[in-house]
Parts: sequence; C-alpha cells; structure tokens
Amino acid sequence: MPKRHQIAKLFVDGNTLDVTATVEDDGSLTIFELSYGPAADAWYGEGRDIEVWLTIPPKAVQQLSEHLFGQLVDNPADGAAQLLAANYEGDGSALRKIQEVLDQNDIRYERVMWT
Repeated sequence: MPKRHQIAKLFVDGNTLDVTATVEDDGSLTIFELSYGPAADAWYGEGRDIEVWLTIPPKAVQQLSEHLFGQLVDNPADGAAQLLAANYEGDGSALRKIQEVLDQNDIRYERVMWT
C-alpha cells in the first residue's frame, strides 16, 4: 500500500497548494503538487486546478537516497520521502526545488502536468 508524506499544505489569498511525497508499492517515489484557486483560474480558466507529478523510478530513488544520505540506506524510497518532507516542510516551492536537486544530480524522473 502506498505511503504518503505531507510536504506542504498552504492556503494563501484563496489559493490552495498541496505537495506530497508518496512511496509507491514498486519502490518508486512520486512527488505530487496540486494547486487551485484564483491563481490557477487566472492561468487556466475558472474552476481549473493544476496537478504536477514527478515520478522517480526505483533505481533512481537509490541514487537520490545516496545523494541525500551519503550512502545506501534500508528502504531508500521511504527514507528519501521522509527527509524531503522534513527539509521542504511548508515550502510552496518544494516541487520545483526537488526537481532542481534531481536535475543537478542527474537523477532520472518523469514529469507530468495536468490542468
């Protein structure tokens, strides 16, 4: 069963931003951002939300874990999710910053956006 870690849940000027890190059953890690409210309405139309997923496959999760902890750890996806949640707690830019870490360290991921 997937295990979800809350990174940020913000309510600002009528806008909602929710960012989570989910350890998937296959050992991959999904960073998910959901935003809605006046800002999303202004960009994409009334009543629309914005969803962005960063999916890090299991082998890349091991690379991320090594980068974060300096070594391999037991259950790298859960360890990475917990550390990312702690490091970016309450940060509305968490998804972008995590993506930058992945890019800077050549850690493979897939990015999908839906509105």
